[in-house]
Amino acid sequence: MIGLSVGPTRSVFRRQVNPRQRPLPRRSARPNRENGRRADRDRRLVQYPMPRIFASLAVGDLIVLSAAAVFGLLVDGERVYPQHFGLALFAALLTVLIHAIVVTYFAAGGRMISQAVFIGGLDREPLARLRAGKTTAIRWVAAGVGGIILVVCVGATAARDGAWAWPHFASALAAIIANAMAFHFQYEAVAGQSRLMDEVFREYQRHRSATGNA
Repeated sequence: MIGLSVGPTRSVFRRQVNPRQRPLPRRSARPNRENGRRADRDRRLVQYPMPRIFASLAVGDLIVLSAAAVFGLLVDGERVYPQHFGLALFAALLTVLIHAIVVTYFAAGGRMISQAVFIGGLDREPLARLRAGKTTAIRWVAAGVGGIILVVCVGATAARDGAWAWPHFASALAAIIANAMAFHFQYEAVAGQSRLMDEVFREYQRHRSATGNA
C-alpha cells in the first residue's frame, strides 16, 4: 500500500510495510557461482568445438572396431562373415578418415597460427608449441593407420587360409589398442592446438587494436 505524506516544501512517497508481510529471503551466491561455472563450460564448448567432435568420432570408431572383432570371433564358414567383413571395412575406412581429419586440422590450423604470428609480429613461442603438438599427432596417425593396414593384410590372408584366423584376431586387438592410444594422445594435441589458436588470435587482435589496424 502506497501512502502520500505532504511536507511544507515537498511531497515524499513512502511505502507502508504490512506487519504480516515476511521479508524476502536473501539470495544465495552459490547459484550465481554455479551459473558462472556453467556459462564458462558452455563458452569453452562453443569456443573449442573440435576436441568434442574428435572425441565423439574416436569413441564411435573404437566401438565399431570392437564390434568387427567380436563378429570375427563368431565367423564359422560363411555364417556371420558378411557382417564381419562389412563392419571391418567400415571401421577401417572410418579410422583412416579420422586420422586424415587430424592431419587436415593441424595443417590448416598450423597455417593460420603461423600467418597470425608472422603478420602480427607476435612472439615466436607459439610456433614451438605448434610443432610439438603436430609432431605428436602425426606420429600417432602413423601408428593408428599402420595398425589398420596390418589387420587388413592379415585378414585378407585369413580369408584364403583359415590357419591365419588367430593371427588376424591378434593383429585386430593390437590395432584397437594402438588406435585407442593414438586417439588419446591426438585428443590432447587437438585440444592444445585449439587453445593455442585462441591465444594467438586474441593476441593478434590486441596487437591490431593497439596499432590502430582494427
